[in-house]
Amino acid sequence: VLVILTVILLFSQYHSFRRNYIADIQHSLGTHATLVTLLLQDDIARRDVATIAEKIRPFHKEPLRITVIDELGAVVIDSDLSALSRVSHIERPEIQRASAETDNFTIRYSTSMHATLIYNARRLPNDWILRVSLPVNAFDDAFTEAVAAILLALVLGIALVLALIFY
Repeated sequence: VLVILTVILLFSQYHSFRRNYIADIQHSLGTHATLVTLLLQDDIARRDVATIAEKIRPFHKEPLRITVIDELGAVVIDSDLSALSRVSHIERPEIQRASAETDNFTIRYSTSMHATLIYNARRLPNDWILRVSLPVNAFDDAFTEAVAAILLALVLGIALVLALIFY
């Protein structure tokens, strides 16, 4: 009974914790988008792809992914060089909703990254779009590990109590 109650409690809290985690990622992505916009604004205004590529190269190994997309939906540059795509991004939900005034967030599965990402896209003054994204699977992975550890500790605790009672 104790195990069942613990499982129910953990999973009832899952959605609340995940909602807070997503809100934190959204805030982080908004900050990253602002900083990257400031870092690249002159180069984007000049459409200087070589300099943009040079400036985002250090993000190549980071979980933060930076993508610059032109007004037709073509990827100009992507910090994940292995994910450079020739496919137009114009129909992607975050690109469709991108505006210069507000951040918009989309959570969807990325076929190029093989993971669920949260995206923030904003339209830039030259009509290009800056998109930043982070994976959301880290929360699910950490929560699964925590649940397993709690359940293992609970089962071991019950086994120890039973052993002490019956021996």
